[in-house]
Amino acid sequence: SYLNEAAEEILGRTRADLTGANIWAEFPLTVDTPFHTAALQAMADGMTTGYELYYPPFDSWFAGRIYPSPRGLSVFFHNVTGQRRAESELAATVAELQAINRDLALLSDAKSDFVSMISHDFRTPLTSIQGFSELLIEEDLSPEQMREFAATINQNALRLSRMIGDVLDLARIEAGQDILRFVASDLNALVEQVVCLFL
Repeated sequence: SYLNEAAEEILGRTRADLTGANIWAEFPLTVDTPFHTAALQAMADGMTTGYELYYPPFDSWFAGRIYPSPRGLSVFFHNVTGQRRAESELAATVAELQAINRDLALLSDAKSDFVSMISHDFRTPLTSIQGFSELLIEEDLSPEQMREFAATINQNALRLSRMIGDVLDLARIEAGQDILRFVASDLNALVEQVVCLFL
């Protein structure tokens, strides 16, 4: 096969040097490449064939067409490295944006779950406060019962206050405005408080 047309500024050789030369001997790195396959197909079928080739010595991509004729092959090509690199950068950007979108979707789901959980947890002490306060208003209670109901209301109000404080602390931590502080806790007392809520 023969190379009758080439770009001297790309190949570093004149047309006269290449005319009549064996292309595979002149450019051994093109053997077993898409260009090689296209050239063999053009010779076998006698039909114009397109190709795209990465050529390591120039760190470049070339695309072109091979035109067979009785005298050999005419090869025309142009450098598409810029286009290929732009496509590669675009694909990398798209993949990065897709990863960011997946992370945002997970974060959105997590926040939705958090809001749902907080709403449920807030409703429990509020329901207790509302129920016992209605009893104080509507029922004829003894002073002892009134103190008992008031204590329950106070206990749930304090619980609600702690929960609000926890949410505010979490918001400050997420904003980088607070540092976690670890303190000793009495687990027995904590368990007793929880049990008392359901008695």
